[in-house]
Amino acid sequence: MNYLIGPNGEPFKNVEYYEMADAAKHIINIYIEKDENIRKKYEEFKKDYSYFNPDIDFILCHLGYKINSPFIVDDGILEGSKEGLIYTSHPNTEDSQTYNYPRATDKDLGIKELKVKDIEASIISPSGMYFEVNREKNYIHQYLFEIIMLQLASKSKKLYEDYLEHYDENDELYYVINAYFKNRLGYIYSQKYLNNSGYIFYNNELLNDRIKGIIKNIKNIYPAMELTPSNLPSNVVTSSKNMMNEMSDIRASRRI
Repeated sequence: MNYLIGPNGEPFKNVEYYEMADAAKHIINIYIEKDENIRKKYEEFKKDYSYFNPDIDFILCHLGYKINSPFIVDDGILEGSKEGLIYTSHPNTEDSQTYNYPRATDKDLGIKELKVKDIEASIISPSGMYFEVNREKNYIHQYLFEIIMLQLASKSKKLYEDYLEHYDENDELYYVINAYFKNRLGYIYSQKYLNNSGYIFYNNELLNDRIKGIIKNIKNIYPAMELTPSNLPSNVVTSSKNMMNEMSDIRASRRI
């Protein structure tokens, strides 16, 4: 699979998915050496990123690159514009559709300090990092999970291979990316409605004390929100805990 596509449509045949983060950095450095304006544009661009790395977004949004199958198991194309990312599913077919996706900026991913009373549609990592889904831009949990996966797996061979190994459209534990993050990496996610009802999704076996406390606080403030736990088969609990612990703090970059 040729994941990275150049601005003239040329595939990068020797770049694996989990090498894209490093490839993006290398590409930017080449452009910067040749053009001072690119350096200035990059320095301004990266100011919006304190948690994830800006490099992949920059080559998509400003250098004309594209990613083929950006979410590993899909058949779409991810490209950029000055406003954000654009995902095209089933390109060059009658079923093709385009969607606006968030960049990995703090703002687009709603990265902020967790305040339980303000919780809406959210994702929370095992380390307590809070992501808020921007409904005004028609984002959904899946979009954020996919961008987080791109950021993490584009530099982690282990995560890339683990997701490929476990993805199964017929297995409810992993059949969508939300389920993989919940049942393999220990993330929780929630949806609160205007009447303060809603749902909190999590996996019982992968809760640490921090996340247990967060769930308890959410339930105390919003008692109408339903707890929606899932459970792992006993034969995968240990491997899932190991994977969660190894991946819980990985990120493409953090400059906070």
